[in-house]
Amino acid sequence: MFNIKTRIDTQLQHNFSNISLFTTFSGVKTEYFEAQADRKTINFCEYCPVHCSFEQKPSPISLNKIGLTYFCPAGLSFLYAPYVKDNKILGYNISEPISYGKTADCISENETYCLPLSMISKTSRLLFALSNQKFNVFLIESLTNQLIATIKELNPEKAKDILNNAIKEFMIFSEGNFEIMKTYLTQFILMLYELIDEYRFITKPTYGDLFPGHKLSQADTLGVLTSGFDIVSKEFMLQIFPAAVYRHYALLQKATLIIRQNFQNKLTQNEIANAIFLSPSYFSKIFKEALGCTFNQYVNQVRIEKAKEMLQLPNIRIQSIPEMVGFDNRSYFGKIFKQLTGTTPGQYRNSILSDSRIK
Repeated sequence: MFNIKTRIDTQLQHNFSNISLFTTFSGVKTEYFEAQADRKTINFCEYCPVHCSFEQKPSPISLNKIGLTYFCPAGLSFLYAPYVKDNKILGYNISEPISYGKTADCISENETYCLPLSMISKTSRLLFALSNQKFNVFLIESLTNQLIATIKELNPEKAKDILNNAIKEFMIFSEGNFEIMKTYLTQFILMLYELIDEYRFITKPTYGDLFPGHKLSQADTLGVLTSGFDIVSKEFMLQIFPAAVYRHYALLQKATLIIRQNFQNKLTQNEIANAIFLSPSYFSKIFKEALGCTFNQYVNQVRIEKAKEMLQLPNIRIQSIPEMVGFDNRSYFGKIFKQLTGTTPGQYRNSILSDSRIK
């Protein structure tokens, strides 16, 4: 049970209803603490209920008006989001300790709430949005969507441009405030690991192997933050766009574009290979090497992606969708859809329509 050390302010009903909503959607419990007027820093060990004998105790970090994802040396993380009114921190919401990977031996599993790294990224952005509207959640989402587009387009050069310009964007939105810049960079680094986890073509790194989370949390200069960002950015490019993509990306980009523009038609590997002037066997080899899947697997992924878009439109009958996206067999369409999404087309549509009604 998360230990409450400060009683809640009963006047902050709006904040509490938002936090209750956050817990409902994420499963992560939080508590609200009133801010002490003269306090400038926060030490998360004070708020942690875990009995930890970890020797490397973290230093306090500066309170900020935007929020952050804090990582401790023992392998735990906390979500922190302040309650700000009239430009003053009146209090802050702190999550229960979350384990995101390997924790110190002194910590037992039943003392923490275990979340995959991708969920820490999503839940922290949600908490910031609910607690403090100053944090531009949409900036992170926009950059995420742009990078996903480069992955689907097989365009490493564009991905590098987005990564190179990200820090400039964060500087503009943080208005020179180091703590805000730190929050944006932390969230973006989490998001890069999330994309590596989902789209990687080679061995997945564990978060913290490249740039330990507690180093990010303890960073007190822009140089430390940007060096961590550079390390993870390079890993992102290596994992998502391996050497095979760089060698052949112009040809493969053309091939994937043909597939995406003609997904509803019958497509064969020989036809696409001929279109980019490669032998079918060599095309098959570099396609698998660069994209991590076979030609047919990629075509199915594109078609199911399009089917998911159509399922969000209630006026399109489910029975009509297989043929519209290039499948000539409904049973096979259902099998591939379940294989790639974990659900049936009907269940997927119901969940989408249910979510839209909630909103």
